[in-house]
Amino acid sequence: MTTLSARALGTHLAALCAIALPALGAAAADAAPVTVYVVRGKAVTVPAAGGPEGVYDAGDDLDAAASSAPVAETAAKLRPPTAEVERCGRSKGSAQRACRARNAANKVVLKKLLDTRLVGTRGDGAAVDWSFCRSGLWLSAITSGGSTGLSRDTNWQVEDAVVRQGGRWFDAIVTANRGSSQVAVGMRGGRWKVGVSFGNPASSYGPAERSSASETCAAA
Repeated sequence: MTTLSARALGTHLAALCAIALPALGAAAADAAPVTVYVVRGKAVTVPAAGGPEGVYDAGDDLDAAASSAPVAETAAKLRPPTAEVERCGRSKGSAQRACRARNAANKVVLKKLLDTRLVGTRGDGAAVDWSFCRSGLWLSAITSGGSTGLSRDTNWQVEDAVVRQGGRWFDAIVTANRGSSQVAVGMRGGRWKVGVSFGNPASSYGPAERSSASETCAAA
């Protein structure tokens, strides 16, 4: 066995470090930690250098934390949109008939909304541009007070629909992300309406024009 002097040992270790440290640095860069935030209930990742580490709840101000780094939202698995279906088997008589009517109404409105784009103005003056894609994607732009809010929600659902006049009159609520996003849509005499979901949605209706969202949805 060869015995190295302290000076020789130091020289040997320095040489090993010169070889190993660059490789370790490269590996560390490849495996840079990420910071996980929660925005509107969805997980997003930011490189650790882009902001303070931690987990932020929906509603927290992330502008300062993420302003210096790009935010990459994790892709949510798309599922086709659905109509809310209540279980009517345990109801009887008029209650069961009402339950079945609600289920049927939700399905009627869902069919009308597939690949539908609605552009209009709500009763509160906000301009909306909503695209309901049959893939489950819901694209929304709402302009109010000179600013526009954009959102990209997934797995939307039709709820609480009431349909009359063979579908030419209806009220319904569209939700996404387990209810964190909600809007009201309606029709009066075959004319589309857009509104807000809280309070009395019908009182917030404003006129809207319908067009096909097929191209928009395919490009999204």
